[in-house]
Amino acid sequence: MRKLRWLWWKKSPWPRRLFLVVGLVLALAAVELSSRTVSRRVFDRRGQFGWIDSSNRSPDKGVGRGGGCRLPTLDPWAPEVGVFYEKVAPLRCHRFQHELTYLNENGWLCVNESAARDASYRDVSCTSRCFGAGSDDWSQTVGQWSEPFDRCRPVFSCEFVEVSCRAGAWPWSVYTNFHSQIVPKPKPLPTTGRQWLSVLVLVLDSTSQSNLQRCFPKLVEALRANYTSVLLRGYAKVADNSFPNAVAAFTGKRFDPDDAAKSELPVDLRHEHFDHWPLIWRQFASRRQHVTLFAEDFPPFNLFTYQAAGFKQPPTDHYYRPFAWRVWRSFLHLRSTHLCVGNTPTHRMLLNYVGQFLRRYSDRPTFAIGWLAEITHDWLNQGQVADADLADFFNRARPFLTNTVTVLVSDHGLRFGDIRHTRLGRLEENMPAMVVALPDHAADRYPKLLETLQRNAALLATHYDLHATLLDLVDNGDTWTTLERRLAHARPPSTARRAHSLLLPLPQIRGCAEADIPDIYCVCQATVRRDNNETETLRAGQALVDELNHRLAGEQRCATLQLDRLLYAGELETDADHAQQPTSATRRYLIQVQTTPGSGHFEAIVHHRHHHRPQWTVPEDISRINRYGNQSFCVDNAVLKKYCFCQKN
Repeated sequence: MRKLRWLWWKKSPWPRRLFLVVGLVLALAAVELSSRTVSRRVFDRRGQFGWIDSSNRSPDKGVGRGGGCRLPTLDPWAPEVGVFYEKVAPLRCHRFQHELTYLNENGWLCVNESAARDASYRDVSCTSRCFGAGSDDWSQTVGQWSEPFDRCRPVFSCEFVEVSCRAGAWPWSVYTNFHSQIVPKPKPLPTTGRQWLSVLVLVLDSTSQSNLQRCFPKLVEALRANYTSVLLRGYAKVADNSFPNAVAAFTGKRFDPDDAAKSELPVDLRHEHFDHWPLIWRQFASRRQHVTLFAEDFPPFNLFTYQAAGFKQPPTDHYYRPFAWRVWRSFLHLRSTHLCVGNTPTHRMLLNYVGQFLRRYSDRPTFAIGWLAEITHDWLNQGQVADADLADFFNRARPFLTNTVTVLVSDHGLRFGDIRHTRLGRLEENMPAMVVALPDHAADRYPKLLETLQRNAALLATHYDLHATLLDLVDNGDTWTTLERRLAHARPPSTARRAHSLLLPLPQIRGCAEADIPDIYCVCQATVRRDNNETETLRAGQALVDELNHRLAGEQRCATLQLDRLLYAGELETDADHAQQPTSATRRYLIQVQTTPGSGHFEAIVHHRHHHRPQWTVPEDISRINRYGNQSFCVDNAVLKKYCFCQKN
C-alpha cells in the first residue's frame, strides 16, 4: 500500500503536487494559529475578558496635570518577545533517598513502612527534633533530639520538625528530612463581624502580565474555571526592585533608597528592624483578629533580610522563614537538585504550608501572604515548572476560599536578560501580573462589585492601590454586602490621592504623576527612537555615566566607569500623556548605555535643559538591566551594588 501511494505521488503531475504541498502548509499554519490563539486567551468569565488585540485601550486620555493614561497593549506572543519563550522540561527532583517519614494531619510523625520495604531497609529507627524562630531572623531555637522511634510519635506542638533515620546496624543516617505543619494559635474570635472576609495574597516574583499567560497557562485556567478572576491590564510597578514595590503594597508608603528626603520610611535597613513598620498584616491582626501568615521560599533574598536587619519577633502568627532558612542551609538541600529539597520541589513545600493554613483556619478570618521567588526571579521561562502545582493549589484551595478575596500579583516583570532590551520587554518589566479573584457565589450575588473590578481593569493601577484595597477590607470587609452597598454612595475618585481601593471606582483621568510612578517606570508615555550617533544622544549617554560615577564617588573600591557604547536612545513625547510635565525648555531622553569595565547595562531618563546654558541631569532612578553577579562584592549598599564594579575583580 505504501508503495502504491508513493507511485501515485510520483506519477502525479507537478501542479497537483504543488497544490497538495501548499494545501498542507496552509493547514499546518491554520493549526498553529488556532493553538496560538487559544493560548492567547485570557480570563474570560462572563465576558469580562475576551481576546488580546490592538483595540484593548484604556479610556480616552484626559486633561490636567499629567493628563490621563493611554495604556499600551501587551501581546504575550508578539514576535518581539515571543522569540524568547522556550518550553521548559518538567522539574524532576533527583530521588537519592526514599521518603521514610511523613507528618500526618493530626500531628503524628510516622515511619513510612512501605518506603522502608521498597528501600530494603530493616529495623528503621528515627529520631526528631523541633525548631522555630529565635531572637531574630538570623537565629533559631532548636530542641533536643527525641528518643528513637520505629512507628509514630506525637509532635503536636511543633510547627517545624527535623528528622533523621538509621537502618539496621548502619552507623550513619540513611535519611534526613524536614516537615512543617500549622499548629493553631489560641486567638480569640472577632468580637464583631464573625464572617469578616479573609484575604490571600500570592506573589510570583518578577512575573509580568504577559509572562503569566505564557508560562502559567494551567494556573490561568484554574483561576478562570474555579473563580471569577479579573486581570488588571493597567497594573504598574512604582519602583525598581522587589523591596520598594512590596513596601508600597504592604505599607502604602514610598521607599526611596536613592533619596532619603523623598522616602517615607527609614532607608538605613541594616540597623532598622521592621517590627514597628506599618505592615498591613498588623492591621488585620490588631483590628479584626485575623490569623496571619507570611511565607517566602528563597531565604538568601527574603524581602526583610536581604541586606537588611529583618524582624526581632515573628511578624505574623505563622512565619515560614525559620523553616526555609534551616532547610536552605542543610546538607540535604546542598545535595539536592536545583529548585528541590530532597524529593520535593521547594515551591511545593511553601504551597503545602499555605494550604495547611487555609484548611486549619477554614472557620476563622485569615490574612496570608505567600511569596514565590526562586523559580521566577532570574529566569523568564523557569516558572513553567510550577504551573501545574500552582493550578493544583488553587483547585484544592477552592473550598477554603469561599469567603476570601484572593490576589495573585507580582512585584515587577523580569528586570534582566535579552528580552529586557526590547520595547515590549521594557514594558513587561513595568507591568507586573495582577489578578483579583472572587468566589463565584460572591460575583453572582454582588454584580456591582464585579463590574467595578472590570472597569478598573482597564485603568492605571499600582501597588499603592493594592494597599488601599487591603486597608479597605480591614475597614469595610465584614461582608460582601457591605462592600457592594458602599458603591451606591461612593464619591467620585480624586486624583489628589495616589492610592485608591480597587473595590471602588478608580480615577479615569490619572497619569503617572498622580499615581506617584517615576518617569523611568511610567507606561503612559510614548518614546520616539533617536539615532545613537547623534551628538545630542551621545551627550545624554555620557551624562548618564557621569551621574553613575557621581553616585559612586564615596566608594573608593569601585572603578570609575566609562561609556563603552550607547545601546538605545529615545526622546519622550512632551504632550499631556507623560508622567511629569517638563518646562518647554526641557527635553527628556530614555537612554540605555553599556559601561566599562564590567559591561554593565544601565537605563535612565536624562533631562536636557536649554534655559540659559545647557544642563544635563538624571533626576530619578537608574536601572541596572543586565545581571551583575558578584561584580560588586566589595560594597554592601543595596543601591550601589547595582552600579559598582569592584576594582579587585
